[in-house]
Amino acid sequence: MKSSAVKDKVLETATRLFYGQGYNLTGINQVIDEAGVARGSLYYNFESKTDLLLTYLDKCSRFWFEEIDKFLLPIESPREKLLGLFDFEVLFQERLNFGGCPFIKITSEVGSQYESVSAEVKQFKLTFKQYISDLVKDAHIQGFLSDEELTDMIFFLLDGVDVSSTIFSSTEQILKARKIVNKLL
Repeated sequence: MKSSAVKDKVLETATRLFYGQGYNLTGINQVIDEAGVARGSLYYNFESKTDLLLTYLDKCSRFWFEEIDKFLLPIESPREKLLGLFDFEVLFQERLNFGGCPFIKITSEVGSQYESVSAEVKQFKLTFKQYISDLVKDAHIQGFLSDEELTDMIFFLLDGVDVSSTIFSSTEQILKARKIVNKLL
C-alpha cells in the first residue's frame, strides 16, 4: 500500500474511533489493527498518537468549514446565512446522530494536557467566531446589539446548542436558538 493510502486509512480509522469512543479509550494498537496497517507504517506517517490527534482535528476543521460553506452558498441574504448557521447545526447533529462537536469532546478528554491540542481547538473556535463575525458585518444589522455583541451571542448560542442537542439527542434547542436570533435580527 502506498504511503498516502496508508496515511488515509489510519486517519479514517482514527477519525471513527476518536469521535465514536474517544481519544483516551482508543489505543494505538486498536488503530493499527482496525486500519490493517503495520506499526512502522503508522509511525512513518504520524510521529505519535498526539500527532494523529492533531491531524484528526485539522481534518475535522477543514471538513466543517467546507460543509458549512457548501450549505450556505445557495443562500443569498447575509441575514438568512446567519440563520442558516442554525439550520446547518441541525443537519450536522442529525448526520452525526447527536454525537456532538469533536472539538468540545476532545477538550473534555484531554483538557490542557497537550498544549498543541488546546491550541488547535482554540484556533478552530476562533476561526468559527470570525466566520460568524464576517456574516454579521455583511448583514448590516441595525439593532440594539453591536456587531461584536451579536457575533458573541450567536457564537455562544451555537456552542451551547451543540452541547444541549447532544445531551438531549434533539434539535429542539437549536430551533429555539434560531428563533431567538431571528427575533433579534
